[in-house]
Amino acid sequence: MFFSKMKLNEDKIPAQLKLACALNKLLLINKKKHLKNKKEGINDLSLDHSYDKISSRTGLRLATISDVFSGKSDVKISTIELLLDSMGFTYTKLGTIMDKISNEEATEYINSKKGKA
Repeated sequence: MFFSKMKLNEDKIPAQLKLACALNKLLLINKKKHLKNKKEGINDLSLDHSYDKISSRTGLRLATISDVFSGKSDVKISTIELLLDSMGFTYTKLGTIMDKISNEEATEYINSKKGKA
């Protein structure tokens, strides 16, 4: 596991860990929208709200998606673009969210993923 071998320095969190945290926040936005739509009887097939949906739309393996969302993978920009397109978000939205993520929040997110691995 990548982050278990890496010492998380509180002063400098690797970008891939903040990216993982930010992508998870975007996915949560879609999950909430999906649940709201479901309650209202709306079936939005263009709303990717799970790893499975993202995998189907992008052609990326589930393991790859899981690694990106858990911070285990230093991902290529082309993969980030596929993920953002699939979830319907822009680089601007991703950047805005990443800018707001503190080192502590990123560390907490990654630590929460350790227990689920």
